[in-house]
Amino acid sequence: MAIGDRILLHRNRCRMTREELAKRLNTTPQNIYKYEKGIITNIPLSKIERMAEIFDIPPERLTGWGNPNYKDEYIPPQEDYREIDRLYDALNEAGQAELCSYGRYLGTVEIYRPAEPRPARKAPARIIPLLGQSFAAGAPEAPGDLLFRDYETTDPRAEFAIHVNGDSMEPYLHDGTVALGVKRFPRDGEVGAFFLDGGFLVKQFCSDMAGNVYLFALNRSRADADDTVWHDSGRDLRCVGTILMSRRIPLP
Repeated sequence: MAIGDRILLHRNRCRMTREELAKRLNTTPQNIYKYEKGIITNIPLSKIERMAEIFDIPPERLTGWGNPNYKDEYIPPQEDYREIDRLYDALNEAGQAELCSYGRYLGTVEIYRPAEPRPARKAPARIIPLLGQSFAAGAPEAPGDLLFRDYETTDPRAEFAIHVNGDSMEPYLHDGTVALGVKRFPRDGEVGAFFLDGGFLVKQFCSDMAGNVYLFALNRSRADADDTVWHDSGRDLRCVGTILMSRRIPLP
């Protein structure tokens, strides 16, 4: 196996284009082509050593010196060795410019352009219940008439929706927006929708071993909106569900 064959083989093994190798070797893709085709055989030793470093092999793996019995597995060329690349490499600079110019012209001709990709399929819309009037981000909000309205969503996880009212859950849940939820009790650190003492509210949930529940505002400038439900307080706390959030927010 000649040195050019070894350069080609190890470049393929590293999944590297001629342009990438040339840039790292401080030379031109045309020179890499000539190395691989045996057009240039007196490759400077400094280039060989640098290529060996790039390929992460000993220099003699390229030259065949010292151990001519290396058995390198053949790796087929990747997509960068298409016929157009061989045609390009075989031309001088003027020919390469002409080839690119003609290629750009062909790109403007409809019959030579690839078919437009099909748009990604959207998830089907679903109808879920939108609960209550609104869920307060601050103090519990009296429910008034408990309404169940239809709400359309494409989120396959959502099982209910709520209106958020107030700024104590900013910047994660904005005043006046609709939040989606699932019907399960929140884990520590998750945001839950609750019915507390006759009103609705949305807060970050945490509990302790004694059964005390801590409800936190995500907007820490509104820590006044935090609430604690002691296990023996007799307060009426019920969970509506867990709000779907884009990420987990650390507890304060």
